[in-house]
Parts: sequence; structure tokens; C-alpha cells
Amino acid sequence: MICALDNLSSKELKLIKEHAVERIFSENETIFDIGDKPEFLYLLLKGEVYICDTSVEGHRTIVTIISEINDCFGEVYLYNEMPYTYYAVATKEAKIMCISKQYLIQFPQFSYNMNKILASKAFKLSQKLQLLLKDSLQDKILEYLEKHQSVELKRYELADYLGVSRPALSKAIYQMVDKELIEIGEHGKLILKR
Repeated sequence: MICALDNLSSKELKLIKEHAVERIFSENETIFDIGDKPEFLYLLLKGEVYICDTSVEGHRTIVTIISEINDCFGEVYLYNEMPYTYYAVATKEAKIMCISKQYLIQFPQFSYNMNKILASKAFKLSQKLQLLLKDSLQDKILEYLEKHQSVELKRYELADYLGVSRPALSKAIYQMVDKELIEIGEHGKLILKR
């Protein structure tokens, strides 16, 4: 994975870090909220962040999961200068570097890195869209397990990620266990059998 700060000169990195703010967000602390005006590019240094939306009924949907160190988020809204239409929340204690846009746009290497990052994120969102367009919930679960083996979500989080109710997810999981497509491992981890 490319980092927004890759291949910058030591002088450029020093200038960015001098003007950046490192913040610690506790578990379940909101980093930015729907309607907030973007001020920073966020760079994950430690922890995990969910980018989410909430329906009128109060149901949370996990749009994406930021879990790789040096992954950035919030950039689309920052560069489009539009309020956030999602919110970001730390799912466990997270250390995040907050970098103001004005210190980033002056570096051509940074712009090149951001183009690569945005292309990668567009690809990931395309993959999620393909997953959500699967005909059955069982197909969605299988696709998720095949492509996200290193990400362990709790069942309610997987339901939120797939945009389905928890009871529907549980029912589909037990049907898949009966069909021997998956098994339930230690701590409820879903394991693909094929």
C-alpha cells in the first residue's frame, strides 16, 4: 500500500510533520461527523477507524474500514471542499496524524501519491459494490470471507458492513454451516471451508 508521504524528501517530511497534529482518539470517539467541514487529511498511525453512515431509523452502515497503518482518509471531502456525508469513529484507541491541506498541495510527489491512493480506493469501493450486488446474502458472505481474510469483524459489524439485519446474517451463517460452506471457529470467527 502506498502512503501519502512516500518518497517525499526529508525536508518536505519535516515541514509537513512540523505543521501536522498527532491526536489520540479513544475507542468509539468520533473523528469527524456528518456535516463537518473538512480541515485535515487524516493518516492512521495506530488503531482502526470505521467510516460509517446512519439511516433515518438509526441503523449504522460501515462504508469502509481503515486498519492499515499509514492509510489516509477524509481526502475526498478535503479536496472537494464539501462537508462530510459520513462520519469516522475509532473502533479502538487510534493515533492519527492530522495534516492541513495547505501543507500538502505544494509537493508534487504528494499529489502523485494521492492520485495512486484515490485510484486504489476507487478500486476497493468497486469491489464492495460488486459484493453488495451479489444475489444472495450467502454469496455476499462467501465473497467477503474470500477477500477479507485478515479483517475480523464481529457479527454485528459484518451485518453493518453488508447492510443487512443481524438476524438475517445469523440465519444465513447457520444455513452455510449446515451446508458445510463455512465453519465457526474460536471466538465466533467465520472460516471458509472451500
